[in-house]
This record gives sequence, structure tokens and C-alpha cells, in this order.
Amino acid sequence: MNQLSVVLARFPFTNQIDYKIRPALIVSNPKFNKIHSFFWLCPITSTINLREFELEIPENEFSGKFKTKSYIRSDSITGLEKELIIKELGKISSNLFEKLKKEIIKNM
Repeated sequence: MNQLSVVLARFPFTNQIDYKIRPALIVSNPKFNKIHSFFWLCPITSTINLREFELEIPENEFSGKFKTKSYIRSDSITGLEKELIIKELGKISSNLFEKLKKEIIKNM
């Protein structure tokens, strides 16, 4: 698992006891991932809340399969310990990742 990987992960609630399992995209680069015990992730959602911050994942730009139309949230980057990753679901294309980077930069 590395940058461009879509993973299924346990996201802890603020009480640090309970968690929600949800998909996310690893955005941290391989050098960072090798040195640290956590990944930088962008959550993936199927619910459109803030359209201007959500980038659709087209079927032809994802090697896996979602049950419903899904979106990468460009307004939320989270650090998550590697041990909370359950499995890899697939990878997004480099082209889609470049679009995501541009969206993240617009938020800065």
C-alpha cells in the first residue's frame, strides 16, 4: 500500500474507543510512508456535502470497484496509523491524483 492506494480503514472517533470503517486514499509519498508509522489520507465518501471540495472517482480511473458513485474529499487530510488500515481496495490513476493535488492546493 502506498500513494494512490484506496484503502479501507478504521477511523477513530474523538473518544478514541469507537471507530467507523470507511474508504480513504493514501496521499503521502513512498519516502514519507517508509519513514513514518502513519499515512496521510483523504477520506472517500458517497455523500455529496460540499461539491466544491469533492472530486468524483470515475470508474475508468480506479482499479477497484465501489458500489456507488464515490468522491475524494480534498478539504480533509488526516494522519492515520498504518495498523488501522484493513485492506487495499485498488488504486486511482496518476491523472486523477494530479487533479486531486490541484484541488488541495486551491484549498491552501
